Amino acid sequence: MHSLSNASASGETFAARRNVVHNLVSIMYEAETVGQAVCMGYGNAYGNYAMKLDEASLCIAVLDSLSNDSLQHLRLDTLTSLVLQKKENMRRLVVAMKNNEVENVYEKRISQLLEKNDSAVEIPKIEKKIVHREETYKVQKKKGFFRRLAEAFVPPKRDTTHIKESVEVVSVDTLSKTFNTADTLANILSGINEEVKRSREHRRSLINEQESRLRYSSIDLGQKVFQLLSDIEEEEQFLTEREAEREKQVRHDAAQAIALVASFAVVLAVVFFAIVWRDISRANMYRRKLEKAREKAENLLFAREQLMLTITHDIKAPVGSILGYLELLKTKVTDQSLVMYIDNISSSANHLLSLVKALLDYHRLESGKLDLQISSFSPYRLCESIVDCFRPSADKKGLELKFRSSCIEDVICRGDVFRIRQIVENILGNAIKFTQKGYVELFVGMSGDRLFIRITDTGCGMSEEEQKKIFQAFMRLGNAQGQEGFGLGLSITRKLVELLGGKLSLTSEIGSGSSFEVELPVEQGHADSRLVEQHQHASFPSDMHVLLVDDDAIQLELTIAMLKEVDKDCCGTNGWTVTKCMAPDDVFAALKTESYDILLTDIQMPSMNGFELLDKLHGMTDVKKMPAAIALTARSDMDEKSYCRHGFKACLSKPYSKAELENAMARALNADTGTSKQENTVDEELSEPHSPQSTGYLDFSGLTAFVGDDAEAVGEILGTFADETVKHLERMKDILQNSDKTALCALAHKLLPTYTLIGSSIVPLLKNLDGQRSNAVWNDEDAASVNEIIEEMERILSSLKKSVQ
Repeated sequence: MHSLSNASASGETFAARRNVVHNLVSIMYEAETVGQAVCMGYGNAYGNYAMKLDEASLCIAVLDSLSNDSLQHLRLDTLTSLVLQKKENMRRLVVAMKNNEVENVYEKRISQLLEKNDSAVEIPKIEKKIVHREETYKVQKKKGFFRRLAEAFVPPKRDTTHIKESVEVVSVDTLSKTFNTADTLANILSGINEEVKRSREHRRSLINEQESRLRYSSIDLGQKVFQLLSDIEEEEQFLTEREAEREKQVRHDAAQAIALVASFAVVLAVVFFAIVWRDISRANMYRRKLEKAREKAENLLFAREQLMLTITHDIKAPVGSILGYLELLKTKVTDQSLVMYIDNISSSANHLLSLVKALLDYHRLESGKLDLQISSFSPYRLCESIVDCFRPSADKKGLELKFRSSCIEDVICRGDVFRIRQIVENILGNAIKFTQKGYVELFVGMSGDRLFIRITDTGCGMSEEEQKKIFQAFMRLGNAQGQEGFGLGLSITRKLVELLGGKLSLTSEIGSGSSFEVELPVEQGHADSRLVEQHQHASFPSDMHVLLVDDDAIQLELTIAMLKEVDKDCCGTNGWTVTKCMAPDDVFAALKTESYDILLTDIQMPSMNGFELLDKLHGMTDVKKMPAAIALTARSDMDEKSYCRHGFKACLSKPYSKAELENAMARALNADTGTSKQENTVDEELSEPHSPQSTGYLDFSGLTAFVGDDAEAVGEILGTFADETVKHLERMKDILQNSDKTALCALAHKLLPTYTLIGSSIVPLLKNLDGQRSNAVWNDEDAASVNEIIEEMERILSSLKKSVQ
């Protein structure tokens, strides 16, 4: 590359020298043309001639700066001298041409004649002067405007009067003597003529001499320039050939280098191609294996989920039936031995049920499907009730079960009381299970918005290695052999603590026992005068009609028996009418002929599931009355809010007790249930007693509260609300068709206050959409949300229609 650069620079130098030489030749030709004009007598052209020669000298100087040859420098110096010499010769020629000796001869001879004053020649004269005067008057023409305007800046010519004077001088000779001068003048003129000829010949010889010198100088200068051009051309030709040879060699070397690099690149490309091909083949192989492994894992996860659902439905339902019948049987048996048998059967069924629940809880925690249910509770009462439940087990093993608390009994908190109870029961149950002597202590305390629970035992303790493994799923230590369970309790406990945003710590030494400490964030609650005892029952109509649908005959009979017990406990009579159906088709026929207050339906049935049953009921027009629907299910992948979004008023998870059935019916009918929502819980509305709850029950009283008992005003308000709902329903369908996320969020913001007021089940969904107004990207979840909103609007319209009727 460097050689090519040098060759390029040399070529530029040669080109510059060639241009300078061509300019020099051109200037010399122009100077020669001007010189010929000067020689022809145009002396004024000498300045242009001298300027051309100066330009030629400048070109020679530039050429000298571009040349590196010493011989060339000498030639250029000689050329410069010749140019100067030619300039000097031309100057002398011009001077010679301007030197007019003929005129000098005449002037010299005249001067000599004037200097000779001969008296004989002088003739006295009398001069007489005669003056002739002639005046001419001329009338000036009238001038135009523009001429007068021009003369305002230029003085006018005064041409009105013309005076002409002529003077005539007459000389009179007074001498009568004459003198003949012809001979003298002839001699003088002859001498002048001869001298003029000699002067002209001398001048011509000088001009010829200068012209000869100038011609020789031009010839010499032309030869020098031609020699210079020849030398430059030869040198340039030589250098060009040398540079061409050098470039040829450089190109040859570059071609060899490029060929070598190309060969190396080809070899390297082949090697890289082989490596990449190998890596791609491996990657494809690994990807296929990963896809197979992922597919296998997905199949396993799907199989595990199906297994969990199967366990839920096929184990929990029969166990629930067993426990339900045992509960009913226990009230009929008085023989203590039979009561003991019933208790043993109940204990085994509860143990089996606890194992199933542990598996389901672990599955829901792993899949992220476990939701929190916030409610108000008393930490003191909660832990006290847990200790009371475990006291018989401790007494049976001869252990002292202690309970200490640093918070007062009336302190109320808000949190997921069911999960907190599950955490404490898991840890406390393990402590009693693995402690053979001594005591087990449960301590509960509050510090600000943090709940502290510490469980200490005097068991065998654990090593550091065992402490690291104790929270792993399906992990059982050596001292756990022979004990009930399969190693999920503490794993579930840790995940529940993390789900609640808390911390779980363990301190243990071998032979000194263990101490588990749980720290959970909770909200401060306030006590309310509406706290009542848990044995207070809900109030129901004494002539209520209940429709029960289930394909499991045992579960069907158990639920009927529970309904009779609820009727007896709440109403004191057996006035309820319970109709049972084994198939969904029987439900449609029953609703056409009879009005029912509550519909209890199983979700998973062979011919039609509960969701399809409810949808079909909403589409029927010949139903005498739409009952409040309660879902009966053994599924654990949906919570009550999910069922409420599908139109149900409440949900009962199998197995369920009589109290849970009573609470579900109360929620469905919006009855005043006091504190009987769930066992060991307080009314969820303690902190917000007047807030509408999104439980799925539609209460239009909030819209008509200010009109009192004015039936006409109530009908007008509900009619207006129905018309607006129809418009919003059509708008929501358009949004779904156009996938317009911005319009969806705006409409959700508009619907939120009204739907909150009536207690709609889609209020959380509307709040979520309202918070996404800055995100205008449509996704599949939005489509599902719109479908849920449309279903809720149709349900609202159906309820409004019945309310107006």
